[in-house]
Amino acid sequence: MLIIFILTNIKIIQFVFCMERDEIQFLCHSNPEAIVDHIESLVIELNETKIESNEFKAELNKAKIELNDVKAELNDVKLELNEAKEEIRNLKALLNQNSQNSNKPPSTDLFVKKKAKREQKESGRRPGGQKGHPGSTLKTFDSPHEIVNHRLCNCKFCGHDL
Repeated sequence: MLIIFILTNIKIIQFVFCMERDEIQFLCHSNPEAIVDHIESLVIELNETKIESNEFKAELNKAKIELNDVKAELNDVKLELNEAKEEIRNLKALLNQNSQNSNKPPSTDLFVKKKAKREQKESGRRPGGQKGHPGSTLKTFDSPHEIVNHRLCNCKFCGHDL
């Protein structure tokens, strides 16, 4: 419809501005009725295009209002999204807390992951002293310097003298 409006305006401009004054006067003297009919049809087309133009302006204004509503809704959704992201961040931080990195007691650790032991290659040996190793222990003396006897004086259950 906008194209029709532009084309109609072009026709009027071509009709009025492309003709010289003498040409318009000559046409008016030779066939004045054709000129009047043509001008009337152009006036009707111009009025129709004005009506269509006003309709397009109204539709454009409605579209602008809808666009502003959508923009406002989008901003609301963005705010909600940012709030949700912040809440998720806080909840993740709470989930990651345990007795090792906060002041929570160990009894509140629900999903405790044991620390991974240092990965070592297995040597194939059993723990403890190996066969053929001489070993060393404290040696007993043949004649000790002093012998102390510790005897019970009282019963350990009731406390009476023995």
